[in-house]
Amino acid sequence: MKKTIYGSLYIKSLPRGCLLCQRGAKLVLFVTGLCPGNCFYCPLSPQKKGKDVVFANELLVEKPSQVLEEARLMDAEGTGITGGDPLLRLSRTTEYIRLLKEEFGKKHHIHLYTTALTLGEEEAKELADAGLDELRIHPQNPEFGQKIRVALDYGLFVGIEVPALPGEEEGLRKLATAAEQAGAEFINVNELEFTEYNAAALKLRGYTYDKSSPGRALGSEETALKLLEWAEKNLSISVHYCPSFIKDRVQLRNRLRRKSKKIRKPHQIVTRDGLLRYAKVYTNFAGVNPSQVAASLVQRYRIGWDEVFVNEEGDLELNPKLVKRVKKYLGELGLRVEVIEQYPPPSSLIVSTKAILA
Repeated sequence: MKKTIYGSLYIKSLPRGCLLCQRGAKLVLFVTGLCPGNCFYCPLSPQKKGKDVVFANELLVEKPSQVLEEARLMDAEGTGITGGDPLLRLSRTTEYIRLLKEEFGKKHHIHLYTTALTLGEEEAKELADAGLDELRIHPQNPEFGQKIRVALDYGLFVGIEVPALPGEEEGLRKLATAAEQAGAEFINVNELEFTEYNAAALKLRGYTYDKSSPGRALGSEETALKLLEWAEKNLSISVHYCPSFIKDRVQLRNRLRRKSKKIRKPHQIVTRDGLLRYAKVYTNFAGVNPSQVAASLVQRYRIGWDEVFVNEEGDLELNPKLVKRVKKYLGELGLRVEVIEQYPPPSSLIVSTKAILA
């Protein structure tokens, strides 16, 4: 059993889709919230679940060019296509696969999640012809082995992806054995996670929170580790266990850092969590000309022009490391100053503000 630098565990080898995902190098392309399955543990929000919408990371997509732009902004090395079930909008899905491959080349790795309920030879051929690299099937019925074989016939790299339901070791072993017999290349097992949107359904079925981390389902990791130990002795294919913290504390953070480093303005600092940090000087409300304040700061403190910025609201922004040096002068002008941390666009959600001068 091996451990990745991010904390997930695997035997044999790690699927390329997982490797890029953990590094935050994959664009998350949500192509539809429609799905033929009805998984009680589905974590989707009402904004997406059952809605025929497209998101590229956190961006609501209205035209294909926005997907390419989002991929450029984060220097994406690949894309994970998800839903819902992308196969319910097959032509849309293959259009995006072709678009991404044409723009970024064959090395741009694309994997796709599906229930495979609507997967047949025609669908498998279309996905392969479009350039899909990796297919991840979430088994919904005993016929999933036949779906794996169909995908393999068209040259796709195929595995299954399932949650580790606490206490369901026997069921997981049966799934894993059937997947290997059908020719699957890997099995990806995710820790069961409580979210705002599936918590009620999980509680109804007797699942409880792990007190050490409320987002984790108690017993899920134990079940996954038992599967890994068994698989190491009984399977010849790769098995990967992905803890719930990988999604938010690793994958999302790394993706945000890639994007923030790419788009940050010279006066902004990228935090460890991938947020943008800067100081905001509220000049607009005080009737002070921000350009004149900026010029004074540059002259008085020998600050570079790249460390000050007048934003669209008419307020001044500057490198937060400069605040201590210029605080007294800004206070004499009667200006309000805050150090802000926020998500990169398009969300631009402000996570924290710290008042320096009120």
